[in-house]
Amino acid sequence: MNKYLFPLSAIIVLSGCQTTIEARQYSVLDPESNFNANKPIVVATFDENDLSSKYYIRAVIDALKERGFTNVYSLRELAESNSTPVAAAYIKLEEKYDTYTYESADYGMVDSGYSTTSCTGFGITATCNTTKQKTYGVTGKSTKTGTMVYHSFALHYYDLATKKKVLFTMGSTFDKSCNSDFLYKFLIDETISRTDFERPQDYKYKIKLPEGVKCK
Repeated sequence: MNKYLFPLSAIIVLSGCQTTIEARQYSVLDPESNFNANKPIVVATFDENDLSSKYYIRAVIDALKERGFTNVYSLRELAESNSTPVAAAYIKLEEKYDTYTYESADYGMVDSGYSTTSCTGFGITATCNTTKQKTYGVTGKSTKTGTMVYHSFALHYYDLATKKKVLFTMGSTFDKSCNSDFLYKFLIDETISRTDFERPQDYKYKIKLPEGVKCK
């Protein structure tokens, strides 16, 4: 599980509708880089055929503008603007499934410790039968397999003058109650708004769901 930078204990186990999401923020950067918010930036995917990530380019552009970057473009917008970008933000959104094992109780019908006796006939001809009563309870324990889903949003920020990556920032969650589209937009907004352009980060956080949003 370490390959996901997220402990198994972070899985949210809830009954009914959940009201919070737990996620992780991680970033590393070149401390000598200057992240000029006024310079043109292009947002793209590493692979033109990665349509799942490409769908969220607009959401990333909007989140960067909310963070204060004023000249952020998609590839099409960049061509129309005749601007020359000084940086490129390549994005990748992923959904992965993994399994884990755990030990838990098995349930079934077990002896309750009580019994009932019924008799037919009278005197020496009477016949009696005793029936043990059953109840639903623990019959033992066994190893079982569970499934967890992992969503992540990663942004690789390149200085185009030097052609070097100067920032990597990623948000991830093991939440499996909310749908993927909501989780991707959540991770984009939270990851970009939380990114520190002066120091690396690695921490977990939990926030309340927006009013009116329900995940089951």
